[in-house]
Amino acid sequence: MNLKLFSQKNAGRNFDQIRFFQSACISALSERIWGSITARNLILRKTAMKKSYLFVGFLLGAMLSAVALSTTNVTGKWSGTLQMDGENDAKPAYSIFKQDGNRLSGSVGPSESEQDSFEGGKVDGDKLTFDVPQGPNGEGSIHVEMQVNGDQMTGRATWSGPPPHSGSGKISLKRVVEK
Repeated sequence: MNLKLFSQKNAGRNFDQIRFFQSACISALSERIWGSITARNLILRKTAMKKSYLFVGFLLGAMLSAVALSTTNVTGKWSGTLQMDGENDAKPAYSIFKQDGNRLSGSVGPSESEQDSFEGGKVDGDKLTFDVPQGPNGEGSIHVEMQVNGDQMTGRATWSGPPPHSGSGKISLKRVVEK
């Protein structure tokens, strides 16, 4: 007889013998032992599920931490230029920002010593928006929109106020490295 045919013919019989042996062993166990085996299996399953949930929770927490760490932080001093529309020469620009979550405050001006402060700015991903009040009574303002790329940011500033204090220009800033 062919060995392959013999193994195929007896494969079903071997499986039936194994199932019979398992059921005979289980029925021979007392109810007390069988109950403890079943309880043990349930406890092991619950423990495995708890470990799975713990692992998923840990993984989710790590991912959220990574996202929080990758959020743009513009706190610090920034220096660069302001190129007014219609003018050929760029003027110096200096900003000092303080970021708290997605809120932004700080000051802007032509130098570190000559600054106009603002509050209520917003950080949304890599974009900043803020308004700087102008004039002794706040009759005008500068609206600024910037996009951050690492230690550089670019954007536009638009002045609104009584003539001749209106216009717009392009701002380019780099983070000042403290020595």
